[in-house]
Amino acid sequence: MAVDGRKYPVFFRDAFDAVQEEILQVELGDLCWGAAPWPARNGVEEPQSTLLRCSWDGERYREQHTYVQGTMPEDTRVLAMHLYSEATVLSSSGAVSAYPLRMRVVIVNTKHVRWMTHAYIPQVEVRFVETSKVQEERSGLLQLISHIVFPRSVLASHRGAWLKLPGGDRVLVSPRTLPYVCDQPEERAVMCLKDTGCIFPCRPCMVEREDSRSASGADAPSRDVDETVRAQLKNATMGSFWRAAATRAEVELDHSLNSVVLAMDAWADLGNGPQMLYRLPGFDRLHIRDVEGGGFASCMVAVGHAW
Repeated sequence: MAVDGRKYPVFFRDAFDAVQEEILQVELGDLCWGAAPWPARNGVEEPQSTLLRCSWDGERYREQHTYVQGTMPEDTRVLAMHLYSEATVLSSSGAVSAYPLRMRVVIVNTKHVRWMTHAYIPQVEVRFVETSKVQEERSGLLQLISHIVFPRSVLASHRGAWLKLPGGDRVLVSPRTLPYVCDQPEERAVMCLKDTGCIFPCRPCMVEREDSRSASGADAPSRDVDETVRAQLKNATMGSFWRAAATRAEVELDHSLNSVVLAMDAWADLGNGPQMLYRLPGFDRLHIRDVEGGGFASCMVAVGHAW
Protein backbone atom coordinates (compact mmCIF):
# COMPACT_ATOMS: atom_id res chain seq x y z
CA MET A 1 0.00 0.00 0.00
CA ALA A 2 1.43 3.39 -1.03
CA VAL A 3 0.97 6.52 1.09
CA ASP A 4 2.72 9.75 0.08
CA GLY A 5 5.25 7.87 -2.04
CA ARG A 6 6.17 5.32 0.67
CA LYS A 7 5.10 1.68 0.37
CA TYR A 8 3.88 -0.32 3.35
CA PRO A 9 3.22 -4.09 3.52
CA VAL A 10 -0.29 -4.74 4.85
CA PHE A 11 -1.70 -8.06 6.06
CA PHE A 12 -5.49 -8.25 6.22
CA ARG A 13 -8.66 -10.29 5.69
CA ASP A 14 -12.26 -9.29 5.03
CA ALA A 15 -14.11 -8.69 8.31
CA PHE A 16 -17.47 -10.11 7.21
CA ASP A 17 -15.85 -13.35 6.04
CA ALA A 18 -14.10 -13.61 9.39
CA VAL A 19 -17.39 -13.04 11.25
CA GLN A 20 -19.06 -15.80 9.24
CA GLU A 21 -16.24 -18.21 10.10
CA GLU A 22 -16.51 -17.24 13.78
CA ILE A 23 -20.29 -17.79 13.89
CA LEU A 24 -20.03 -21.27 12.37
CA GLN A 25 -17.43 -22.32 14.96
CA VAL A 26 -19.73 -21.86 17.97
CA GLU A 27 -22.96 -23.49 19.13
CA LEU A 28 -26.35 -21.98 18.29
CA GLY A 29 -26.98 -21.47 22.00
CA ASP A 30 -23.86 -19.28 22.24
CA LEU A 31 -25.45 -16.61 20.02
CA CYS A 32 -27.26 -13.87 21.95
CA TRP A 33 -28.92 -10.97 20.14
CA GLY A 34 -29.38 -8.60 23.05
CA ALA A 35 -32.57 -7.57 24.79
CA ALA A 36 -34.64 -7.35 21.60
CA PRO A 37 -37.99 -9.21 21.57
CA TRP A 38 -37.04 -11.67 18.82
CA PRO A 39 -39.49 -14.49 18.04
CA ALA A 40 -38.78 -17.79 19.79
CA ARG A 41 -37.11 -20.50 17.72
CA ASN A 42 -38.59 -23.99 18.11
CA GLY A 43 -40.68 -22.69 21.00
CA VAL A 44 -37.63 -21.55 23.01
CA GLU A 45 -36.99 -17.87 23.66
CA GLU A 46 -33.52 -16.70 22.76
CA PRO A 47 -31.27 -15.65 25.67
CA GLN A 48 -30.46 -12.01 26.21
CA SER A 49 -26.82 -11.00 26.01
CA THR A 50 -25.60 -9.87 29.42
CA LEU A 51 -22.94 -7.79 27.69
CA LEU A 52 -25.42 -5.85 25.59
CA ARG A 53 -27.80 -5.25 28.50
CA CYS A 54 -25.25 -4.18 31.10
CA SER A 55 -22.06 -2.93 29.44
CA TRP A 56 -21.18 0.73 28.99
CA ASP A 57 -22.02 0.59 25.28
CA GLY A 58 -25.45 -1.01 25.81
CA GLU A 59 -27.18 2.34 25.26
CA ARG A 60 -25.58 2.62 21.83
CA TYR A 61 -26.75 -0.89 20.99
CA ARG A 62 -30.33 0.04 21.85
CA GLU A 63 -30.09 3.15 19.64
CA GLN A 64 -28.71 1.04 16.80
CA HIS A 65 -31.46 -1.55 17.25
CA THR A 66 -34.20 1.10 17.20
CA TYR A 67 -32.79 2.67 14.03
CA VAL A 68 -32.42 -0.72 12.30
CA GLN A 69 -36.03 -1.61 13.09
CA GLY A 70 -37.20 1.65 11.52
CA THR A 71 -35.07 1.60 8.38
CA MET A 72 -34.21 -2.03 7.50
CA PRO A 73 -36.36 -4.98 6.38
CA GLU A 74 -38.41 -6.67 9.10
CA ASP A 75 -36.52 -9.08 11.41
CA THR A 76 -33.12 -7.61 10.50
CA ARG A 77 -30.84 -8.08 13.48
CA VAL A 78 -27.99 -5.90 14.70
CA LEU A 79 -24.66 -7.65 14.30
CA ALA A 80 -22.82 -5.71 17.00
CA MET A 81 -19.03 -5.41 16.87
CA HIS A 82 -16.31 -4.09 19.15
CA LEU A 83 -13.17 -2.85 17.37
CA TYR A 84 -9.76 -2.43 18.98
CA SER A 85 -6.43 -1.06 17.87
CA GLU A 86 -3.58 0.61 19.72
CA ALA A 87 -0.46 1.82 17.99
CA THR A 88 1.72 1.21 21.06
CA VAL A 89 1.05 -2.57 20.98
CA LEU A 90 3.56 -3.63 18.35
CA SER A 91 4.65 -6.98 16.99
CA SER A 92 7.68 -7.37 14.79
CA SER A 93 8.74 -10.02 12.32
CA GLY A 94 12.22 -8.52 12.09
CA ALA A 95 11.33 -6.93 8.77
CA VAL A 96 7.92 -5.39 9.53
CA SER A 97 6.86 -3.49 12.64
CA ALA A 98 3.06 -3.37 12.89
CA TYR A 99 0.15 -3.29 15.32
CA PRO A 100 -3.09 -5.31 15.10
CA LEU A 101 -6.64 -4.29 14.27
CA ARG A 102 -8.95 -6.64 16.18
CA MET A 103 -12.69 -7.19 16.41
CA ARG A 104 -15.06 -8.96 18.77
CA VAL A 105 -18.48 -10.18 17.63
CA VAL A 106 -20.64 -9.25 20.60
CA ILE A 107 -23.41 -11.78 19.93
CA VAL A 108 -20.93 -14.63 20.51
CA ASN A 109 -21.39 -15.15 24.24
CA THR A 110 -18.91 -17.89 25.20
CA LYS A 111 -16.89 -18.54 28.34
CA HIS A 112 -13.73 -17.14 26.83
CA VAL A 113 -13.67 -13.72 25.14
CA ARG A 114 -12.93 -14.18 21.45
CA TRP A 115 -11.06 -11.42 19.57
CA MET A 116 -10.24 -11.82 15.88
CA THR A 117 -7.32 -10.08 14.21
CA HIS A 118 -8.30 -8.57 10.86
CA ALA A 119 -5.18 -6.64 9.90
CA TYR A 120 -1.67 -5.68 10.89
CA ILE A 121 -1.17 -1.95 10.44
CA PRO A 122 2.43 -0.93 9.63
CA GLN A 123 4.09 1.57 11.91
CA VAL A 124 4.89 4.94 10.33
CA GLU A 125 8.45 5.65 11.37
CA VAL A 126 9.17 9.24 12.33
CA ARG A 127 12.63 9.23 10.77
CA PHE A 128 11.12 8.85 7.28
CA VAL A 129 8.43 11.53 7.64
CA GLU A 130 8.41 15.19 8.61
CA THR A 131 7.24 15.54 12.22
CA SER A 132 4.23 17.65 11.21
CA LYS A 133 3.11 14.98 8.72
CA VAL A 134 3.47 11.84 10.86
CA GLN A 135 -0.05 11.81 12.25
CA GLU A 136 -1.62 12.72 8.92
CA GLU A 137 0.21 9.83 7.26
CA ARG A 138 -0.81 7.47 10.07
CA SER A 139 -4.41 8.60 9.63
CA GLY A 140 -4.29 8.05 5.88
CA LEU A 141 -2.83 4.56 6.25
CA LEU A 142 -5.42 3.58 8.85
CA GLN A 143 -8.29 4.83 6.66
CA LEU A 144 -7.07 2.89 3.62
CA ILE A 145 -6.77 -0.31 5.65
CA SER A 146 -10.28 0.22 7.06
CA HIS A 147 -11.59 0.54 3.49
CA ILE A 148 -10.16 -2.85 2.46
CA VAL A 149 -11.05 -4.71 5.69
CA PHE A 150 -14.69 -3.57 6.05
CA PRO A 151 -16.17 -3.05 2.54
CA ARG A 152 -18.77 -5.86 2.82
CA SER A 153 -19.57 -4.94 6.43
CA VAL A 154 -20.18 -1.30 5.49
CA LEU A 155 -22.44 -2.23 2.57
CA ALA A 156 -24.35 -4.73 4.72
CA SER A 157 -24.84 -2.11 7.44
CA HIS A 158 -27.02 -0.18 4.94
CA ARG A 159 -28.63 -3.01 2.95
CA GLY A 160 -28.42 -6.04 5.23
CA ALA A 161 -26.71 -9.36 4.47
CA TRP A 162 -27.53 -13.01 5.12
CA LEU A 163 -25.48 -14.70 7.82
CA LYS A 164 -25.31 -18.50 8.08
CA LEU A 165 -26.00 -19.90 11.56
CA PRO A 166 -24.86 -23.20 13.11
CA GLY A 167 -27.32 -25.86 12.01
CA GLY A 168 -27.92 -24.45 8.52
CA ASP A 169 -30.38 -21.64 9.25
CA ARG A 170 -29.81 -18.05 8.06
CA VAL A 171 -30.57 -14.62 9.49
CA LEU A 172 -30.56 -11.14 7.94
CA VAL A 173 -28.08 -8.91 9.79
CA SER A 174 -26.87 -5.33 9.72
CA PRO A 175 -23.28 -5.05 11.03
CA ARG A 176 -22.86 -2.12 13.42
CA THR A 177 -19.78 -0.90 15.28
CA LEU A 178 -20.49 0.04 18.90
CA PRO A 179 -17.17 1.19 20.39
CA TYR A 180 -13.75 1.50 18.79
CA VAL A 181 -11.47 0.94 21.79
CA CYS A 182 -8.15 2.73 21.50
CA ASP A 183 -5.75 5.06 23.23
CA GLN A 184 -5.90 8.80 22.60
CA PRO A 185 -3.33 9.05 19.74
CA GLU A 186 -5.06 6.20 17.91
CA GLU A 187 -8.44 7.85 18.56
CA ARG A 188 -7.22 10.97 16.78
CA ALA A 189 -5.96 8.87 13.85
CA VAL A 190 -9.28 6.99 13.55
CA MET A 191 -11.23 10.28 13.50
CA CYS A 192 -8.60 12.10 11.36
CA LEU A 193 -8.31 14.94 13.88
CA LYS A 194 -5.24 16.91 14.89
CA ASP A 195 -3.28 15.39 17.75
CA THR A 196 -1.50 18.32 19.40
CA GLY A 197 -1.27 22.08 19.08
CA CYS A 198 -4.82 22.49 17.78
CA ILE A 199 -7.58 24.88 18.85
CA PHE A 200 -10.29 22.23 19.33
CA PRO A 201 -8.63 19.18 20.97
CA CYS A 202 -11.88 17.43 21.91
CA ARG A 203 -13.24 14.74 19.63
CA PRO A 204 -17.02 14.90 20.30
CA CYS A 205 -17.39 18.65 20.87
CA MET A 206 -16.00 22.02 19.83
CA VAL A 207 -14.67 23.19 23.19
CA GLU A 208 -11.63 25.44 22.78
CA ARG A 209 -8.34 24.37 24.28
CA GLU A 210 -8.34 27.20 26.86
CA ASP A 211 -11.80 26.18 28.14
CA SER A 212 -11.29 22.40 28.18
CA ARG A 213 -10.51 22.33 31.91
CA SER A 214 -13.18 24.80 32.99
CA ALA A 215 -16.86 24.38 33.85
CA SER A 216 -17.82 26.63 30.93
CA GLY A 217 -16.39 24.07 28.54
CA ALA A 218 -19.30 21.75 29.32
CA ASP A 219 -21.58 24.06 27.33
CA ALA A 220 -19.56 23.75 24.12
CA PRO A 221 -21.59 22.60 21.07
CA SER A 222 -21.21 19.03 19.81
CA ARG A 223 -18.99 18.42 16.81
CA ASP A 224 -21.18 18.36 13.70
CA VAL A 225 -20.66 15.10 11.81
CA ASP A 226 -21.85 16.41 8.43
CA GLU A 227 -19.88 19.64 8.62
CA THR A 228 -16.63 18.07 9.79
CA VAL A 229 -16.65 15.11 7.40
CA ARG A 230 -17.60 17.29 4.42
CA ALA A 231 -14.67 19.58 5.26
CA GLN A 232 -12.31 16.57 5.38
CA LEU A 233 -13.62 15.20 2.09
CA LYS A 234 -13.41 18.59 0.35
CA ASN A 235 -9.84 19.09 1.55
CA ALA A 236 -8.77 15.58 0.56
CA THR A 237 -10.14 15.95 -2.98
CA MET A 238 -9.02 19.53 -3.49
CA GLY A 239 -6.70 20.06 -6.42
CA SER A 240 -3.54 22.14 -6.63
CA PHE A 241 -5.13 25.39 -7.80
CA TRP A 242 -3.83 28.74 -6.64
CA ARG A 243 -4.31 29.17 -2.87
CA ALA A 244 -5.42 25.53 -2.45
CA ALA A 245 -2.80 24.91 0.24
CA ALA A 246 -3.85 28.03 2.15
CA THR A 247 -7.52 27.06 1.90
CA ARG A 248 -6.81 23.57 3.23
CA ALA A 249 -4.77 24.97 6.11
CA GLU A 250 -7.58 27.38 7.03
CA VAL A 251 -10.19 24.59 7.08
CA GLU A 252 -7.89 22.37 9.15
CA LEU A 253 -7.47 25.20 11.63
CA ASP A 254 -11.22 25.88 11.86
CA HIS A 255 -12.06 22.23 12.65
CA SER A 256 -8.73 20.88 14.01
CA LEU A 257 -8.85 18.11 11.40
CA ASN A 258 -6.52 16.28 9.04
CA SER A 259 -7.39 16.36 5.35
CA VAL A 260 -8.06 12.64 5.01
CA VAL A 261 -11.22 10.80 3.92
CA LEU A 262 -12.76 9.21 7.02
CA ALA A 263 -13.54 5.50 6.51
CA MET A 264 -15.78 5.02 9.57
CA ASP A 265 -18.22 7.66 8.29
CA ALA A 266 -19.39 5.17 5.66
CA TRP A 267 -20.96 2.90 8.31
CA ALA A 268 -24.72 3.16 8.82
CA ASP A 269 -25.68 5.10 11.97
CA LEU A 270 -22.23 6.69 12.26
CA GLY A 271 -22.43 9.14 9.37
CA ASN A 272 -26.24 9.15 8.97
CA GLY A 273 -29.30 8.62 11.15
CA PRO A 274 -28.30 9.08 14.82
CA GLN A 275 -24.81 10.18 13.60
CA MET A 276 -22.87 8.41 16.34
CA LEU A 277 -19.47 8.88 14.68
CA TYR A 278 -17.85 11.06 17.34
CA ARG A 279 -19.27 8.91 20.14
CA LEU A 280 -17.56 5.85 18.67
CA PRO A 281 -14.07 5.81 20.27
CA GLY A 282 -13.72 4.43 23.77
CA PHE A 283 -10.72 4.51 26.08
CA ASP A 284 -8.67 1.44 26.83
CA ARG A 285 -9.28 1.01 30.57
CA LEU A 286 -5.59 0.26 31.11
CA HIS A 287 -4.83 3.89 30.26
CA ILE A 288 -7.09 5.24 33.02
CA ARG A 289 -5.61 4.77 36.47
CA ASP A 290 -5.88 6.32 39.92
CA VAL A 291 -2.73 8.11 40.99
CA GLU A 292 -1.85 9.83 44.23
CA GLY A 293 -2.87 13.47 44.46
CA GLY A 294 -6.12 13.29 42.51
CA GLY A 295 -4.60 12.25 39.21
CA PHE A 296 -7.73 10.39 38.17
CA ALA A 297 -9.90 13.46 38.77
CA SER A 298 -7.46 15.62 36.80
CA CYS A 299 -7.56 13.10 33.98
CA MET A 300 -11.38 13.21 33.96
CA VAL A 301 -11.35 17.01 33.73
CA ALA A 302 -8.76 17.01 30.95
CA VAL A 303 -10.51 14.43 28.77
CA GLY A 304 -14.04 14.62 30.12
CA HIS A 305 -15.43 15.81 26.79
CA ALA A 306 -14.23 12.59 25.18
CA TRP A 307 -16.18 10.32 27.56
